[in-house]
Amino acid sequence: MLQRIAQAYCAPVVAISSLNRSSYFNEVALDSMKESGGIEYGCDLLLGMQPANLASQAQEIKQAGEATSIEAAARKAMHMTKCAPVRDVELTVLKNRNGAMPPSVRLDFLPAANTFIDVVADPIAHVSAMKLLDDAAAPDAQSAPGAWGAGFPPAAQVA
Repeated sequence: MLQRIAQAYCAPVVAISSLNRSSYFNEVALDSMKESGGIEYGCDLLLGMQPANLASQAQEIKQAGEATSIEAAARKAMHMTKCAPVRDVELTVLKNRNGAMPPSVRLDFLPAANTFIDVVADPIAHVSAMKLLDDAAAPDAQSAPGAWGAGFPPAAQVA
């Protein structure tokens, strides 16, 4: 149906899918989407987004004895990722019907601004965002109700 819409209007159609439960703590793949058969078959381009290095973080947590199972370690790693003021995210091309499969792209996600920044392609935006986080963490910014990023530690402490 989405392909018909795209053809009828000569426009790209973007669909967003959630992950199935078995894929929450694994590397995103073609079969990670709910009802993935239709998505895999019908799409021209499929992108997957997930926290970067989640599997290696889970392994480190498990080896450090902070979790009894790899699933518990993955849950802890995911929780730690969600609490960070800057999240390291990986965008991966899972399918590209019309071209090459480029390597993954690393992005910084700033939840307080609901913004993704490509650190490699736009280092100036990355530096500016880190400055905003530092400014928001200043003592006077934390006391202002609703301050942008209030309560976050300085970005220098996050990195």
